[in-house]
Amino acid sequence: MSTSNFFQNTSHSSFEGSHIINTAGDHITNFVAGDHITQIIGPQDQIVSNGARGESIFNQYHDLRRCDILLLQELSKREVDEEETSLWSDRNPMRKKLKYTRTAHSVKLFGVAGDHSHCVAMHYSGRDAYAAWERDLLKYSNHHQNVMHLFGLNRQKSNPALVFCDDVVPMAQIWEKCTSIAKCYLQVCFDLARWDFPESMGGRSFADESYTQGAVFVRRDTGMICFGSQSRGVMGSQLITRELRFATSFMPEEPEKLLPFDLFHDETRALEYLWGIPKKDSLSQQIITGSALDILGFPYYVSGREHMFPIALPLISSWAASDDDSFRTVGWFKKLGRSYTFMVSPWRSNSGKEGIQLEHGWTRFHYDVTNWGKNFTSDVHLHQTFERKLMSAWLCQGMFFANATEGDISRLYQYGVRTGVEISLMPDVGTSVLHPNIIPKNIFMFIAPVSLNQCSESGSTEVSWGEHGENYYYWSFDPYGSTQISWRVCDLIGLPKYKVDIKHWAVLCPNYQFQAIQQVQKFFGYDPSTQDFARAYGLPLLEVIPLFENPGKSHGMCNTLRVFDLFDYQDCHRSIHREIGQLACC
Repeated sequence: MSTSNFFQNTSHSSFEGSHIINTAGDHITNFVAGDHITQIIGPQDQIVSNGARGESIFNQYHDLRRCDILLLQELSKREVDEEETSLWSDRNPMRKKLKYTRTAHSVKLFGVAGDHSHCVAMHYSGRDAYAAWERDLLKYSNHHQNVMHLFGLNRQKSNPALVFCDDVVPMAQIWEKCTSIAKCYLQVCFDLARWDFPESMGGRSFADESYTQGAVFVRRDTGMICFGSQSRGVMGSQLITRELRFATSFMPEEPEKLLPFDLFHDETRALEYLWGIPKKDSLSQQIITGSALDILGFPYYVSGREHMFPIALPLISSWAASDDDSFRTVGWFKKLGRSYTFMVSPWRSNSGKEGIQLEHGWTRFHYDVTNWGKNFTSDVHLHQTFERKLMSAWLCQGMFFANATEGDISRLYQYGVRTGVEISLMPDVGTSVLHPNIIPKNIFMFIAPVSLNQCSESGSTEVSWGEHGENYYYWSFDPYGSTQISWRVCDLIGLPKYKVDIKHWAVLCPNYQFQAIQQVQKFFGYDPSTQDFARAYGLPLLEVIPLFENPGKSHGMCNTLRVFDLFDYQDCHRSIHREIGQLACC
């Protein structure tokens, strides 16, 4: 039986759960159970693979001489100083910070059987060139479907290289000219690849770093996303940096079909392929409820500040990126059913503790050291299924909205569906408070319930909290809250004061998603400027009431909501349940 030299030349090792940190020579290497465990031994320049029972991992790749690598074109060059900027999150803070230059060239290989016309060599130079090369070799030798294929290497000390052979095209290059349907598809595939990328290889941080360096690629044969460090140039001001969003609202599902590379530039053929049908003049709900339509709409969240209750949900609002308070209600959905019922989450402290809701609806927190000075938060939200349905309804009626308001369709990305509210109590840092170690043992904080009322006519929901803008919380020595501590006594004993922070969030869609859904509607014979497609799909219909044009908005899309129709207070009175009459202040 062969003996593994995994611990040869090791000065010391430590074991922390599934992690093994091994020190040998000048190198400290972090291992993760379940991954391909490797070791760098400084003095011997040997990399040993656990799976190979002590055999050098160099034997697994083509050992290329400098004369075997013909440089054709420089693709990118990057100077890296990890003392200044860490490339991706490192679970071992003791790891040495390196300084080196990494240069990528398209190359032609000699002395290797087969056609290797799609190869890139990544050369390392500078102070820590060899150490950086070793580190990347360890990373890329862990083969993964979303990583460029490592083919060979050159071990020259001063200027080592890794050679990748993969028939790929930079995603940024494809994005410049591909159809809106293809952009939606690439967005979904990119998000899935980012979220599923293994932590042992850098996780999402490495995927995002690859994106910013222009090192995200699409394989020609499968259309699959893959990441690498062999950049084709920094992203700069390319179109993809303005359109592709990282913070999508919903985790996408794997597409049922991989879109072939040759369909990225052919809208009609891509639609026929995704739905598996030829172009039709009509559609059924069964056809359009397939997952193919789901890839067209993956929005992102934005938030805006609210200043008072009640708050209406859901609504269509405008949003300005320069000011999170700058939003305007421009429409709503008509006759939402009971299935669009909003939910209130339990109150939680930001230490992760959930309060106890009492019979009268108020939530109690034991104000001990763990909760001292913490924020307390609750949110109002829809089930994601219905939130997504509202987003689809807005996406399908965006052109109708622009047509009804004589607006600029290129600015539809500034409008979104407001689908939730976050309510927070935050310590007022301007007030002096008691030190947590001398807080009385039995002091309790009680937070008012959040009340929801769904209007029977419109289906919209009114969110209320507190009584006439007051009584958001109080203190008591009694665990049942029957007697409040007066604010004067609270000040005397040094209890903190809390201020209210209210935010709504909305889901917005980039313009290319509106363009894609327009193509789908035309494909099935529908006019995108009407609501016919949304009606056929069984989506909630949008109501727009253009009352005036805001002269400050040249695109002419500023329309106010007819508040009377949304909240007829005679028919939809507030259902706020509070049983606090007995809680008179001391």
